[in-house]
Amino acid sequence: MSYSTDEGAVPMPHAGADRAAVRPVAYSPARKAFLLVMLLPSWILANADHMAMSISIVPITRDFNLDAQSAGLVLSAFDVSYSLMQLAAGWLGDRFGSRLVLVFSVACWSVFTGLTGFASTFAMLFAIRASCSASAKADLCRRAR
Repeated sequence: MSYSTDEGAVPMPHAGADRAAVRPVAYSPARKAFLLVMLLPSWILANADHMAMSISIVPITRDFNLDAQSAGLVLSAFDVSYSLMQLAAGWLGDRFGSRLVLVFSVACWSVFTGLTGFASTFAMLFAIRASCSASAKADLCRRAR
């Protein structure tokens, strides 16, 4: 049974199957270059999104009347959620396949990034930023595979 529709896809091993019997998919250099070019904008935007919050926290602090501790929590929500999602992203990718997790995480990340502008309370901003980073981490973990 295979979760991928690519030619030469790696069959998923059954429980207890010997993992040494599973061969990696050999992609052509042209396909590798195409995938790299397609994933590069996603990586650039993920890093820009992370950096943009560090820059925009000053006006956000004024708009939400946040003290330094609350502003720090908003910034930390991204990093803590990003770190915690690493193990879950690996498990999700192994369970459902890299392609499905990548598409789903980019879609979620895009939605949560857009919702950041609609946050009207500290709690909403905190939750949206944590969700945004969790979906971004799943995206980055699956691309590394």
